[in-house]
Amino acid sequence: MPEGLGRWIVYPLVGVRPTRVYVALDGCAVDLKVYSLDLARTHGTAYRDDRQVAMLPAATTAGAPAFVMGDLVEAQARAWDAERARFVIDLRPVPRKD
Repeated sequence: MPEGLGRWIVYPLVGVRPTRVYVALDGCAVDLKVYSLDLARTHGTAYRDDRQVAMLPAATTAGAPAFVMGDLVEAQARAWDAERARFVIDLRPVPRKD
């Protein structure tokens, strides 16, 4: 596995579209694009966008997290998907300190 894969790093969620979310990387003009298909594989339920403000799990009883624009998330490159020619990125919300 290439160096850096498997390490969780915190970034802000900056965009939501019907099939993906965008995460801003610090220090460079690049956004991670994470597809709802990959969120579904990671969290065990389908996801749908909510007016391009949030990506919500279809099965709320499954314990899968919601992803809301502006929240902090942890991102991790899990693997290289040669068929789709891109990295598979896992996301999870940063626990709130309320």
